[in-house]
Amino acid sequence: RKFTRIDAFEGPFDFLAPEHPCAVGWDGRVFKSLRHALLAAQFPTVAAAIAGAATVSEAAKEAEGEFEADDWDMRRLKAMERILRDKFRRSDDFRKRLKETGDRELVWENDDDAFWGSCRGKGQNQLGRLLMEIRGNIADDTELELYLLLNCELESDDIKRPPIELHEQKLDANGKVEFSKVHRLQGSGTFKMGKFPSNAVVAAHPSVSREHAILLHTRSRVASRSGGVAIMDLGSKAGLAVGGRKVEHSWVMEPVKSGDEIRLGTSTRTYTVRVNLSSQIEQLERQQRELLREVEAIDADAANPVEAAKKAAKEEATVFVGNLDYEAEKADMLGLFQDCGHVEDVRFPGGETKATRGFCFVRFDSGMAARRACGLNGEMFKERRVKVTPATDNRGKGEGKGEGKGE
Repeated sequence: RKFTRIDAFEGPFDFLAPEHPCAVGWDGRVFKSLRHALLAAQFPTVAAAIAGAATVSEAAKEAEGEFEADDWDMRRLKAMERILRDKFRRSDDFRKRLKETGDRELVWENDDDAFWGSCRGKGQNQLGRLLMEIRGNIADDTELELYLLLNCELESDDIKRPPIELHEQKLDANGKVEFSKVHRLQGSGTFKMGKFPSNAVVAAHPSVSREHAILLHTRSRVASRSGGVAIMDLGSKAGLAVGGRKVEHSWVMEPVKSGDEIRLGTSTRTYTVRVNLSSQIEQLERQQRELLREVEAIDADAANPVEAAKKAAKEEATVFVGNLDYEAEKADMLGLFQDCGHVEDVRFPGGETKATRGFCFVRFDSGMAARRACGLNGEMFKERRVKVTPATDNRGKGEGKGEGKGE
């Protein structure tokens, strides 16, 4: 085992070492090594000074006597993962070399840090573990997806992702509009811009990279004043400008708000941002109305606990029966469940007398009988494999469409 593992982060594997000089981002700043970035995460009050330190030893001096971040012992693993993911996302060469280590165990052998590495064969080796995890992500092509999710704090709640419009415009030599187009971006947390035809916004200028930049909805505090919308340079050669100012670093989120102009590379085309907050407000108002209805229902139950108990008992004693023959009637349901308990009611949607939509609701005299009925789930009935589940699992099906006749 010791001959197949990599435990000396030097020579051809020096890029794995925390002190290896390379660009690494943390909290909107770019540092000169992973160790610099980790010190900045641990001692946030001197992060700017650490970013300016030329060497690791100088960075460590800046942190002397400073207070650690709150709950650092609890937060350090998450911070290290984000810093490591940033380091490898920035470098195609690092990702390639990490992948080429195959399935060899990565252990950071060192003299004094048994948490991130191993000292004389003993230690938690958390750095090595994270490196191997990222290596696995590179191998299964999920590394970028996880970087965006963890480092960029992608917003997953659709209500908090307002539609974005990019008003593309190109002017001729006289300043007149030569070309214009509106790109409507919604239904996702990310939208790429670049030459690839698969990008949400395709830009063909020679200075534009295949995947040049990405617009994203984020929960990060970076975009708290721009409605959670930001843009990030994806390591392009020609750069990116927002509001007439060139974005200094790639792989660092830049907030964008309505009215901002985006330029890719040296192209003269502009993309003016419009964030449709009215759509977001409508969704939030609709969600609020639904919550109020739920609160009213809870209040009604609290005001009349006896009725609430009866209602709960009815729900517990009711089952949903699906995949029925369209000709199935109440008598058929009574026969199907005759050994389960007393059937109080059989209800077909729309007040029908048959299962014209392929399902019905059956209410028993007790929750125990309903649970026994659920034991028939998957049984054959009239040449159909019926579905029997608690009715609470199928709320909202009263107006749905039935299933087809065949299996």
